Amino acid sequence: MADSVTFAPGTLSIVPAELTATYAGEKIAWDGIPELAVEVTGFAGSQGAETAADYVAPIVTAPSTLKPGESYELVPAGGSARNYTFAYAPGILEVGLRPIDVSDEPSAVEGLVYNGSPQTGVVTGRGFSVTGGEATDAGSYTATAVPDEGWCWSDGTADAREVAWSIAPADIADADIAKVVERVYTRLAIEPGVRITFGDALLVEGIDYTVRYLDNVKVGTAGIAIVGTGNFTGSTATTFQIVGGTYTLASGPDAPVKKGSGASPTFTFERKNDNAGTFSFFTGVEIDGTALDPDQYDARSGSAIITLKPAVIEGLSTGTHKLVAVFEDGFGEAAFEVGAADPDNPDDPDNPDDPDNPDDPDNPDNPVGPVVPDSGDASLPGVFFTALGCIGAALLLAAVLVRKKAL
Repeated sequence: MADSVTFAPGTLSIVPAELTATYAGEKIAWDGIPELAVEVTGFAGSQGAETAADYVAPIVTAPSTLKPGESYELVPAGGSARNYTFAYAPGILEVGLRPIDVSDEPSAVEGLVYNGSPQTGVVTGRGFSVTGGEATDAGSYTATAVPDEGWCWSDGTADAREVAWSIAPADIADADIAKVVERVYTRLAIEPGVRITFGDALLVEGIDYTVRYLDNVKVGTAGIAIVGTGNFTGSTATTFQIVGGTYTLASGPDAPVKKGSGASPTFTFERKNDNAGTFSFFTGVEIDGTALDPDQYDARSGSAIITLKPAVIEGLSTGTHKLVAVFEDGFGEAAFEVGAADPDNPDDPDNPDDPDNPDDPDNPDNPVGPVVPDSGDASLPGVFFTALGCIGAALLLAAVLVRKKAL
């Protein structure tokens, strides 16, 4: 008996094959256009995209704006074919960095000189930022430049770069020096300081400059040498005047000083703005341009009080004289009159003339009337011999007369 086949009714299902749509990813330049190619695999037998029934290819879509340096995960989508289903494998789209033009890369600004205001030594440019590129004070600096997001240097690297730059000190001679007002002599070194400005800034001694004083003790022109330091270099100078004290006569004789009176005229001098120190500057006295010896006057403090001794007055002629009180840094002057002695107050108070034997007005050196020597006077022998000569002459004359009569 032959084998038999029995057929039972039922349903036959054919399961669709799975196709895999893959975006393999790609890398493009910052301004490039991606290919966005999708590869489909898994076709049955010898079929392919061109032969599969009703085949529609899947696609992958990129964002409308791609940023340099960014990466995007893209997943294919869509696609269809009879007897096939689709699975999707994503890929990475990498967008390259945008290079900074070599002419735009950071560099130091040359020739900066301190001006008191902030200055930029390395400028931020297109595609990179800078820190440490600005300063005010003179000195050497280092700036750091870093490419912005999505940018790189012209050589394709994106590491930070250091750029050295500097601000040179300004010349102190370009600063403004205020006039130094005159100072009064003090016997000590005078250091008045200086006021120096640069633009609107007031400079500070010891920080912006140093000073050295020249010839700053004696009356005259003193110098100030100024040397820049810190934000300044070079040197400059200015001067100021040291003036003598102003001495004025506070009191003196208000009437002529008469010879023979034994008067000792007193003169008081004061120093302007420093009366208490007047006497400490006193050095001597002159009359009519001639210096007096210290023993010809008395000088004491209390301003400067000078008293002439009587002998000085006796040695002066009648009339106007000028007394000069000499000080280290100046002088004071006083005019005074010397008058003739009073008639009843003779020149020599210790040996007055004999009122009973007045001077001969025609010959004041000889008294009026004969000079009679006192007993024991050394002139007595002269008188004797003079009388004897007179008697002899008389006898000779008588002898001559008698002889004439005899003839």
